Amino acid sequence: MRIALIGKICSGKDRVASFFDKSRFSIIDGDRISHDVLDERKDDIRKAFGNVFSEDGKVDRKRLSAIVFSDKRELEKLNRITHPYIKKKCLEEAERIEKSGKVAILNGALSESMGLMDTMDRVILVTCPYDIRSKRAKERSGMDEEEFKRRDDSQKDVGSTLRDLGIQYDVIDNSSSLDELYRQVENYCDRLSKEVSNG
Repeated sequence: MRIALIGKICSGKDRVASFFDKSRFSIIDGDRISHDVLDERKDDIRKAFGNVFSEDGKVDRKRLSAIVFSDKRELEKLNRITHPYIKKKCLEEAERIEKSGKVAILNGALSESMGLMDTMDRVILVTCPYDIRSKRAKERSGMDEEEFKRRDDSQKDVGSTLRDLGIQYDVIDNSSSLDELYRQVENYCDRLSKEVSNG
């Protein structure tokens, strides 16, 4: 089984992912895979964006982000370079996890835009109000309001295509306490177990 875990920036996807029982579920870190692909496609990145590299030769994600999150066309250019490879790696990892007997959970905000929804058995949408997410971004990474808004705007389609595509999904609301968040994840796992048992 494969579950897509989606949600906008600072909605709390990582926290939700951390609550799943590791004996039954295995998390695919979409951000890690995205970072790996950036460095693997360095030549393409250089041709498209010029010198956006740090002294160690790796892609300077902060420098690249300043370009792509301020211009929609630049972001689309980056997505064309990276998304096919990210999608391929995510699917390969999901297949490996399934073969091990566990449930694969793909933690990735951009799973929709990469066309991964039709490869998933379930979808979880993590929601949280804008102001709470903005505060988290500032506290955790020092992101100012302008930068947060640009990144949030770049993810405006997250969750919006599900109904259009007729995809059923569950919502986990991360606007309250950690205890409440854990309770929601626990309830989801209980429902999932019953559904699987009932065929």
